[in-house]
Amino acid sequence: MGLESYNRVEFPRFVHVAFHPEPKPQLADLSERKARLKTLILGPYRSATPEGSTICMSRLERLRTYLKSSGYTNAKLMKDFPDVPKFHEETATHFEVKSKQKILEWPTGLLFVFLRSCDISGVACELTFVDDKKPDLLNSSAVLVEKSLNLSAMVKGPLVRHEIEVNNFETEADLNEFAVGACMKILYRNYWQI
Repeated sequence: MGLESYNRVEFPRFVHVAFHPEPKPQLADLSERKARLKTLILGPYRSATPEGSTICMSRLERLRTYLKSSGYTNAKLMKDFPDVPKFHEETATHFEVKSKQKILEWPTGLLFVFLRSCDISGVACELTFVDDKKPDLLNSSAVLVEKSLNLSAMVKGPLVRHEIEVNNFETEADLNEFAVGACMKILYRNYWQI
């Protein structure tokens, strides 16, 4: 086959097909959905020692403020919900019932925050409550644990069974970034329902 016959060979022509990916959400739409995402931050309010009584609550409030400044304006702590009407005349029972009712009825997603030097028994109970009564909500949840805090088997059990990733943080900046990342995951998991 000489050069003359080579020039006469016709090569197939390629047809250009335009690829149209699914439209990405508009930025305004994303901002609106971030603002509507109902994220409940569950964490310890009390210190493990009497001298650090307000430190744990302050850290959770700063986390909530950071999430709000990042566009998640519907991020709440349990204390943000009104205490009226009282669920029970006994204070401890009131807070237990209030916590359980709000967990069942309100959030799109949960952030379980375990802080060192804080009494984590309440947030551990809330985690096991969700596992027992509304386990599908764990798919839209994140667990943030301060480094060097050793969680009990009762807390680790549901995390392992539901394959929930634990994010370990050292600094408040780490906590904030993990929380924003978790909210983004929760948002995309529930995007069309928000």
